[in-house]
Parts: sequence; structure tokens; C-alpha cells
Amino acid sequence: MRSDDGHPDGYLMFCDEVMAVWDGAGVVRPRATLLHGDCLQLLHGIRSESIDLVCTDPPYGISFAGLQWDRAVPSVAVWRACYRVLKPGAFAFVFSAARADVQAQMIERLTAAGFSLRFSPLFWTYAEGMPKGDGCASVAAMRRLGDRGTIVGRREVPSMLSTRLRGHGSGPAPRRRQAIRRPTDPRALALEGSKQGCNLKPAVEVVLVAMKPPVAPTYIDQALANGKGVTWVRNARIPRGDDLLFPANLLVSDDVLGEYSAFFSLDAWAAALPPAVRHRLPFLVCKKHTRRELGDQTERHPTQKPVALMSWLVSLGSRSGDVVLDPFAGSGTTGVAAGGLGRRFIGMEQDRRWFRIAQDRLQGREVGDAASDRA
Repeated sequence: MRSDDGHPDGYLMFCDEVMAVWDGAGVVRPRATLLHGDCLQLLHGIRSESIDLVCTDPPYGISFAGLQWDRAVPSVAVWRACYRVLKPGAFAFVFSAARADVQAQMIERLTAAGFSLRFSPLFWTYAEGMPKGDGCASVAAMRRLGDRGTIVGRREVPSMLSTRLRGHGSGPAPRRRQAIRRPTDPRALALEGSKQGCNLKPAVEVVLVAMKPPVAPTYIDQALANGKGVTWVRNARIPRGDDLLFPANLLVSDDVLGEYSAFFSLDAWAAALPPAVRHRLPFLVCKKHTRRELGDQTERHPTQKPVALMSWLVSLGSRSGDVVLDPFAGSGTTGVAAGGLGRRFIGMEQDRRWFRIAQDRLQGREVGDAASDRA
């Protein structure tokens, strides 16, 4: 797609230190660059060692809700391209499923691309996970054995769940009444209370911490050379009463740890942001995402993360004026967070629908106003 002036949609404009986007309406937006297409191809257009932070939620390789784009983790080639554009000593915060096999693949591919992963991952825990829908073993056994069982009650369950997860609609899911059947065949009855495999309700997501190795002999030498090789922990401290707690590698939403949640509370961190930053966050109490955060966004990405979570990561890994890259931008949450914190942003998304939604979200926010880091 091309603008009236002949520039391709998402055209990159190179300046001394700023990469800007031609938005098709004759406006150059130097703070937010959003590109439509395959990130592996688009990354070739970015200068080497020009990015301060990669913060991204890529495909997990678990075919979430049957989605085709989630069938495999990103290739070594993609991570190698991200490695090339990062400054020496800069970090990549990469979301991953907690499932061991796909997490191992993600780590293996990041390592093969040249990243160092000698750091503890970060863990975000929440209360709204959804059990994997394999069904209990006794029900599966009933089907296999042709046992219709006996009806012992009825319950309400959401219907059309897979449609909602694909982003078609954001309202509450319709509900339907479902019969509860108990096996009559003793072989199926013996499996009551069990579930196939070991697929427990997810309550945590993993953020892998990868670094482009410094070229200087030590982290402090790299920091003195280009400001990298460090994380900005002061920006990520958790308020608790009159204290500011040193950040841990655990973030808590929904008070899932009860009274201990205060030590790791993402909600408390977001609520304590300076007013100039806080008013840009559409949402402070950090659940996975709610209608208040979505605002006018009528379609939500099936794996959309909360703005507060992405803001914490951006604050930890970058400073005001830095360039944040998200090669799997989805609906643009990383860009919303980066813009609200005074960072420049480059996002890439190959799905036209999510690209348009990300455009709307970024254009609807005051991206690029000065916002100081927390003192």
C-alpha cells in the first residue's frame, strides 16, 4: 500500500539519530515508528547498533487457541537480526511460555544468535489464567469407551471461547448450560479426579533476560562507553509504605500472594509513577487487560499484555530518549508504554488487522512528550 506521495506504507525515514515513520497522511512522527510486514525483512532496514532495548512478546510455539502464527518460536535468523541492531551491552526482554520445551527452544535460539542469557528470568504472576482444555481423563475415557454415564447435575460454562480468543469481540462470553455426567464404566470411574498429562492452570509468564555481550572488558567499562551493560533498577523499585524496595525477578498482579504481594506489586509500582507519566497509563491495577485499558479498542489481541507490565520493563531496560524495538508489536502495547515514558519506539507487525489497531492506539496517545525517569 502506498500513500498519495508514493511512499510505501510504513516507509522508514533515516535521520541522524531518529527513525521516523511516514504515516500516509503527510505526517512524520519521529517518536513512533510502526511498520507492517515480516520483521526479518524489516530489520534489514535498521542500522546496526542503533537500538537501546528490545522488549517483545513473540510467538510462544504452543499454538495458543489454535492460532497459526503461534505454532513455532521465532527463528535464529530473527534473533540474529535483533542482535545486530542492538547496541553492545543492551538488553532484550523476551516473553516466553513457562512450558519447558518451548522455553528451552527460545533460549537455545537466542543463544545461537549470540545473546548472553546468564541472568535470571523475570516472572509475572497473575490470577486469571485459563486451564488448558484437554478435559479430565474420566470424560475422555467415557468417550473412548462409549460410556454415556449418568447426569448428576448441570453447570454454566462459557461458549464460543475460541472465537473470543481470536479477537472477534471483546464483551463477556456467552454462557450455556452443560450436563455433568458421571461414568458408569468402572474403567472410566477409576480415572475420576485426574487430567490428561500435567497441564495445570497457568499463573505465571516468563520474561527471558538476554544481553548483547559488551565489547568493553567489564559491565562498568561498557556503561561508561555507551550507557549499556546496566539495568535501571532505581526506575523499577516497588513502593511499600514509605520504602522503595529493590526490584525482584517476580512481579505480582491481582494480589495473588495475599499480604506478600506488596513486596512484588506491579500495581503499586504503576500507581507511584510521576504524574506526568501516570496520566498516560490508561490502566493502573494490572490484571491481564480489562475493558478500561482497551478503551475504544474494540478488538483485543489474544495475547495482549497490560500497559503497566510493559512500562515496568521499558523503565528497567532504558532511559528517556532511548529507542525501544518490538519486532512482534501485535496491538502496540509496548509502543504505548514506551511513548508514555518518553522513549522512541519502533514496532513491526505482519498481521494487517493488528497493525491497524496498533496504529490507532499509538496515534491516539501523546507519544513523545517529555517524561522524566523516576528520581
